[in-house]
Amino acid sequence: MAKQPNIRFKGFTEEWKEGKIGDAFCERDEHSGNGELLSVTINSGIRRAKDMERTFAIGDLSKYKVVQKGDIAYNTMRMWQGACGVSEYSGIVSPAYTIATPKDEQDSAFYAYYFKSNKMLHDFRINSQGLTSDTWNLRYPVFASIGIHYPSKKEQQEISLFLRSLDTTITNREAELEKLKNIKRALLEKLFPQDGQSIPAIRFKGFEGKWENRRLKDIATRITRKNIGLESTLPLCISAQLGLVSQTEYYNNVVVGANLANYFLIKKGEFAYNKSAAGEYPMGAVKCLKSPDKGILSTLYIVFALKDDIDADYVQAHYETKPWQDDVKKRVAVGARNHGLLNISPEDFFDSLVVIPHNNDEQKKVGQILAKLSQTISLRERQLTLLKHTKQALLEQMFVNE
Repeated sequence: MAKQPNIRFKGFTEEWKEGKIGDAFCERDEHSGNGELLSVTINSGIRRAKDMERTFAIGDLSKYKVVQKGDIAYNTMRMWQGACGVSEYSGIVSPAYTIATPKDEQDSAFYAYYFKSNKMLHDFRINSQGLTSDTWNLRYPVFASIGIHYPSKKEQQEISLFLRSLDTTITNREAELEKLKNIKRALLEKLFPQDGQSIPAIRFKGFEGKWENRRLKDIATRITRKNIGLESTLPLCISAQLGLVSQTEYYNNVVVGANLANYFLIKKGEFAYNKSAAGEYPMGAVKCLKSPDKGILSTLYIVFALKDDIDADYVQAHYETKPWQDDVKKRVAVGARNHGLLNISPEDFFDSLVVIPHNNDEQKKVGQILAKLSQTISLRERQLTLLKHTKQALLEQMFVNE
């Protein structure tokens, strides 16, 4: 069978060569205490240390390895996770990294992408030596012996140029998404009163008067209805970014027990609180069910419905503010967690504060603008995820992965 990928650029028909990584690279093992400090990451490849947010322990620089522009550097203990990249800089890296310099007629950027395909990651994993994932190590002699398939340098360059363009698109989308999130953070800070205040820094025209601190138990009712009669068989979970979503959609799997009747039945417009801390939600996430009309949740969630005079979008935004997080933090029991969940009782949760403007129209205006922004962010996140999945799919189709 001819060795060629499933997807090729027009004009390339030759069979790909079969060989080993050592046919395309040789090890660079120069040491120097001078040069710009570089680092290898799983997600970003090679970056300058000064551009990284975290601080690096330097130690004796004389043992650091030289990297020239165009070399591939990889983390010997994380190569099976894709911790490699082609360097755009000349500098030095930690002696924990290995440097592979391309031979003539090889495009190192092509291999930096090839080495992140599932087939290559699998080969790196099974060839890494060590008893556990914390000790797996891929030394250069073993790395160089791993089999590969590669085309002419011209085709290599076409592939790497295309994938680099896709990477640029992904990077730009990530930057745009972060800008939107920063706008949302700023609005949450300015459109809601902060600690010790009774009016927000920014207000819609025509509204005045102090906002009121109210207990959740005064504006909402706890929901403990069970899924009797199997009114729903759709298990839901909370995604911090996407809200209440189908488990199948989020996990690509269903992780519920056998007796669905014991689960809570939640209906459209009702809220659920997931007490698990995650990322931007250190005190857990509270989300409203927008769609479908109903679903089921684990009884570890706290479910509630708002009273008629309270705007749902406003309350949803309130649960992303720092004052709410600070208030709940005071109510979390001192100590660790209960099965990975924050140790807060339903009684303490319903005793938490919700700051609310008296005028329902003001609630709606604040909720509406933040809901639209949240929808835009969710859409951009889905688009970004799709782009990343598309890239990974291309990595499997644009290389010979046998």
